[in-house]
Amino acid sequence: MGGDGGSFVHRTELAKTKKEEKPLEYYTQYGEHFFSCALTQSPLSEPIVADSFGNLFSKEHFIQEWIARKKEVKRLFPYIKNPLKDLIELHFTPNKSYTKTVITIPSHGESGPWICPLKNEIEVNGKQRFSYFSPCGHVISDIAICTFILEKTSLDKYHSHAYSLPKEASCPVCSSIISSIIPINPPKEELLIQRPEIKNSNTRPSIEVAHESITSSSSSATPGKEEEKIEELFQAKPTKSKPKSTLTTSRKVILKEQQLSDVKDDDKKVE
Repeated sequence: MGGDGGSFVHRTELAKTKKEEKPLEYYTQYGEHFFSCALTQSPLSEPIVADSFGNLFSKEHFIQEWIARKKEVKRLFPYIKNPLKDLIELHFTPNKSYTKTVITIPSHGESGPWICPLKNEIEVNGKQRFSYFSPCGHVISDIAICTFILEKTSLDKYHSHAYSLPKEASCPVCSSIISSIIPINPPKEELLIQRPEIKNSNTRPSIEVAHESITSSSSSATPGKEEEKIEELFQAKPTKSKPKSTLTTSRKVILKEQQLSDVKDDDKKVE
């Protein structure tokens, strides 16, 4: 080595370098959350509601579980104190190309069940990011939000919450004032930037944890006043039939005396 025409092998060349791990794509990690209820893990069914962290729920399923297993649901989602106040009903724009009757994860080449109302070519397919406006609940693609609402703010700045909502910003669908924009199913690292107070809290339980916790819970608490109120508001109330008219005691007595008097009169006529 050296004078014989050979070359020295440096230590850095001998050391094996660890391959850099590529981060998983958003679709791989969070795509399925667009099509399943975050509480029951069953396919989403409309009407759909969302919490302040961007989790999606089937409204009917959530209310059923809340009434039957309130303590368990509050353990999984402790920041939801009252579904009537802490959940917002979402308004998705239907995709006319979607022909399925059940909401499922689109396969390769299939259309998503909803589209962006401002950019119709962007579908809710688990690959594109979407957010909703509070309090109206309209769902818009992040690309459209950065283009039309946040005055051409970049997606990176939006996802890192490095933006300011313009004063009097209004929803392009219903024209109502936007108080806040909530990303739907944000990655955990983005959620920690936007909401640092939930660093040690469980905001999106895993499929196994949520599903097993709900299905294995055998306790069925008797619904209290709050649960009864929620059930009344979220369930259709049957039409009440008019109550049958009832006679008061005094009225019955008067009628009975009248009947006896009529009978006596008839007897006198017969005599």
